[in-house]
Amino acid sequence: TIIRKVWHRELQKEFPMKVIDGAMAKWDVEAITPQIGGVPYGAFPITNLKGTFNFNTGLNMSFDCTPRNMGLYHVDADCAITNSQQE
Repeated sequence: TIIRKVWHRELQKEFPMKVIDGAMAKWDVEAITPQIGGVPYGAFPITNLKGTFNFNTGLNMSFDCTPRNMGLYHVDADCAITNSQQE
């Protein structure tokens, strides 16, 4: 759909996708600096960013974040897409 095409294009500008195959996007990124509104937040480095996004079923990803002076935080996300429309 057009939403998927726009999302692919916009996400690739901001995020280093490794593979987009049909309805599946995959990534495996050693290190990345998060940004909000184009402003980098170097005090919150993200490492070991791995995941998949299936446009039909949802998002699965994990990463480590080591905020300055706060130690390591490991994040696992499993976000399924549910159909909220009435049939």
